[in-house]
Amino acid sequence: MIREGMQKAVDLVKAGGVQPIKLPSTFQIKVEYVNHKEAYFYSWYPNARLEEGHTVSFEAEDFFEIKRFLHFVMPCE
Repeated sequence: MIREGMQKAVDLVKAGGVQPIKLPSTFQIKVEYVNHKEAYFYSWYPNARLEEGHTVSFEAEDFFEIKRFLHFVMPCE
């Protein structure tokens, strides 16, 4: 069943029935904090911006940079 399913998927791609997802050229994210001190602290991430005292924004062309930013500004405790 797996082999048949894979063959159907390959045939569909070859026939042009599946189009790749088009990603945006840049990604933007904003993280809002209740405590302005946290927002200030996390705004020190390279290229991050502090907005309105409680919001940290970040923009990147690579989605993995967004993931890295989120890992920094939203640590697991």
